[in-house]
Amino acid sequence: MIRTTFIMSANTPIRLSYIPEEFRVISVWRGSFDVARSWLAIMLLVVVCGILQSLWVDGVAMILIAGFQNHLMVLWHHSIHYN
Repeated sequence: MIRTTFIMSANTPIRLSYIPEEFRVISVWRGSFDVARSWLAIMLLVVVCGILQSLWVDGVAMILIAGFQNHLMVLWHHSIHYN
């Protein structure tokens, strides 16, 4: 496979053929793994907060949980477009 580098202007449409083949493959297992990993991380953070019971740990956990929730929303958004 020959890879070429080119610069797209604002008026140039993006064609599917411009995207490398490995980025066009949809994997149900990869998506399922990402969702499960995010939920597992959220659950582990909740358990850690329950064990340590510290305001600092709670603050850091809230930020991390928000990040994982954002990741879940991004996955959901991309699943609508089947990518």
